[in-house]
Amino acid sequence: LFPNPAKNNISINNLNFQGAYNISNVLGVVMMSGTYGSSSLSIDVGGLKKNIYFIEIDGLILKFIKE
Repeated sequence: LFPNPAKNNISINNLNFQGAYNISNVLGVVMMSGTYGSSSLSIDVGGLKKNIYFIEIDGLILKFIKE
């Protein structure tokens, strides 16, 4: 997952070719969700407030900071 911290976009590589993701805040509230259909993904997080978030994707939970 990069860049971290992020301002407008996050990118994730080496994914399974199809799946879904959820982005949650530290309270577990899902802020964004979507699907993908390739081994890499770019997500626009520009609309999120500055905070710490978790993305659940491809069986992993990754933490990122939104600046």
